[in-house]
Amino acid sequence: MERLIIFCDSGLFSSKFFAEEIFRISRIRNDIEICAVVDTSKQASPGRMKRILQFFGVNIGAKIFNPEIDVPIKTTSAINLYDICRRYGEKVLVPEERNINHPEFVDFLKHSARPTMGISAGCLQIFRKPIIDIFEVLVNYHDGIIPRFRGLAATRWSCYLDEELTGYAFHHICETIDDGNILVQSAIPADGSAAFYDLEYKKTIHAVGQMERVIDMMVSRAPGKKGDGLPSYFSQRDFDNVTTLDSPSGLTFSEISKRLRVFGPLAVNIGGRYYPVTKFKRLEGKKHCPEGCFMTADKILLKPVRYMYLPHFFYKGCRFLKVS
Repeated sequence: MERLIIFCDSGLFSSKFFAEEIFRISRIRNDIEICAVVDTSKQASPGRMKRILQFFGVNIGAKIFNPEIDVPIKTTSAINLYDICRRYGEKVLVPEERNINHPEFVDFLKHSARPTMGISAGCLQIFRKPIIDIFEVLVNYHDGIIPRFRGLAATRWSCYLDEELTGYAFHHICETIDDGNILVQSAIPADGSAAFYDLEYKKTIHAVGQMERVIDMMVSRAPGKKGDGLPSYFSQRDFDNVTTLDSPSGLTFSEISKRLRVFGPLAVNIGGRYYPVTKFKRLEGKKHCPEGCFMTADKILLKPVRYMYLPHFFYKGCRFLKVS
């Protein structure tokens, strides 16, 4: 009997879909038992009522002030990993200090849980050698084609680089990030006009459909194979660099628009302070640059009008309440 541990992140929408599918599969097979579900999120999950209020508050607020956008309801549901586990009668474990590599947690896995298989389905933490060595087979879901899009935010990078496809991979976990042998790899069309969260949702549902095949390969200890093509890696620094506009006047209007569509909020330097801008307004017929505005490299005057999808007044109010 295989003993399976699922590593998820309660803050990611994808984790609940993967967890639910793994629960379903485990109940129709007689060779797998789930011995633990681990929440690898660095933040404690809010209570159900708070999540519901956040879900409606954020989405309704975004739609009121941005009627032109499609609200990402499918990727911001109030239902999360804890709700799915409660439905299936599975308890969620949280590692000491919310660190999967904590010695006490590693010791617990080794001597108490005693897993044979593990699957990382939305875990953002890096597995180190002591925890990797516990498992006979340990597999990760990565939201990008390997080795072309190793690292963070693979879906968004594939869109930014104008790829025709945006893919995903289930691969063995090794000490090098996103570099283990691949069990299953596939892709969907990367619609250049689609919001990244729509592509992320479609990709996740496509990947969930491959889960039974992945588990079969894990049980049979399939070795997998290396991916084709030149490797590249996208780090948190790369993400920060492309989403932080230190000198917005050095970029064209089309480049700023593309980054906003692909990556979401941009940290824009306005008068020496950085603001999370989500919408700009073109100003026509102005002979000078008003305060808080800037001229793009192709001479288009822009004014930030939405900050985290809110007008500046409401954004400042929310920041004040959060700090207070």
